[in-house]
Amino acid sequence: MTLKKLFFIIAALVICTGAARADKHCSDCSRLPHASRKYIKKHFPKAKIAVIEFDKGIPHSSDYEVSFTDGIEIDFNHDGSLKKIKVRRGAVPASAVPARINKYVKKHYAKRPIIEIDRKHYGFEVELTGDIELRFDHEGNFLRAKFD
Repeated sequence: MTLKKLFFIIAALVICTGAARADKHCSDCSRLPHASRKYIKKHFPKAKIAVIEFDKGIPHSSDYEVSFTDGIEIDFNHDGSLKKIKVRRGAVPASAVPARINKYVKKHYAKRPIIEIDRKHYGFEVELTGDIELRFDHEGNFLRAKFD
C-alpha cells in the first residue's frame, strides 16, 4: 500500500467519524421531542442550551441529553419524557420536582437542596447535597434514605 492510499484511507475515516459525531450533537432545541421542549421552556426558561446529544437506540428512537451552559444536564427518553436532572451548581428548580417530594425534602432536609432527580422503575431517586440519597415511589411517597 502506498503512502498516498494510506493517507486517503485515514482522511476518509476521520471525515466519516466527524460526520457521524456531528449528527449526534447539536444545540438546536427544535430537534427534541415536543414534550422535552415544553418541559425545558416551563422549568428552565432562561437556561441556554450548550449541546444536545442524541443516543440512537432502536431504529426511529433516541434518548436525549441536554447540557446547558450553567452546568445543568437533563436526560429525556425517546418520547420526550424526563429521565434525569443533574445540576452542578445550585439546586434543581422546585417546579421541576414532583410536589410531594418537594414538600418532604423541605420539611425533613430544609438546608439540603436537591442536586439530582432520577426517574427509576420504582419511582424517583433524589440526591441532596451532603451525599444524601432519598427514594420515593411514583406518587412521591417516601420509601427510604441512604447516607454515604
